[in-house]
Amino acid sequence: PRAIEGGTDGRLTIAATMAKRRAIAASIRQDADHLNNPDNPLPEMLRRMESLVYEKDQPTVKKVNDLAEQYISALEKLDAAPLAAKKDEVKNVKGDFDYLVKFNILPATFEPKVQVEQIIKNQGWDKKK
Repeated sequence: PRAIEGGTDGRLTIAATMAKRRAIAASIRQDADHLNNPDNPLPEMLRRMESLVYEKDQPTVKKVNDLAEQYISALEKLDAAPLAAKKDEVKNVKGDFDYLVKFNILPATFEPKVQVEQIIKNQGWDKKK
């Protein structure tokens, strides 16, 4: 209900906001549990990264690191043509890492971020045409 109908004006206290953010993060992490696929860790990794936007959680950061290592390991095993087919995907993952670093959710030295940047550089995907 609106304030005139006996409801609130929509403003939340800091405590209520943080509680809501924790609840959203928990919901996203629960959803990520259903995306577990060792052959394709990307969907789970991205979902867990999304949860970090709502609540920084060290176990989740570690899980993201582990999933990113699996993802990068799979990329490194690809031949040139299949890797080239993943160009946009890899660049999007880099953008996601950049976002989390920009807002101090992940450290700038986050190893998977450095590795993805190196893959992009090695493939020449960082050059403007």
